[in-house]
Amino acid sequence: MAAAGFRSAALVLACAACATVAIDQRTFEGTSWRETAVNGHATPVESVGYRMHLKNSRFSGGFGCNSMGAEYRFAGNQMMIGKTEGGQFHVGWIMQTERDCSDRPDGPFEGWAWAILQHPMMVRFHGARRLTLSNSAGSIELERIP
Repeated sequence: MAAAGFRSAALVLACAACATVAIDQRTFEGTSWRETAVNGHATPVESVGYRMHLKNSRFSGGFGCNSMGAEYRFAGNQMMIGKTEGGQFHVGWIMQTERDCSDRPDGPFEGWAWAILQHPMMVRFHGARRLTLSNSAGSIELERIP
């Protein structure tokens, strides 16, 4: 795990000025991230509900209320969240709990994030510990948790 963290940090530092960085599955394996913003809206700082964990090719996390889980894959500079079935990877096939979050003040984050996660996302690094996942549905800003 330390080697993966070093590899990731070295790659990011070498390309800190780049808009995109060549990445693969190993770049993210065993990492955890705090979601700092969705579609430009800052997430609540004190909430532990805004986390993303990537381990053993599995994505787990949430955007405030419900928990999500799936597989993750990379193709070039794009990250995909989904599920393998019948030997084929299906982007957007994500398991999620179904709590009613409509009365929560942070309710919109989950819907925005869900829409983004349904499609391949471009990965853009902003230094050694920050990155943005984005596509036509919006963007998710992340900060690496040490």
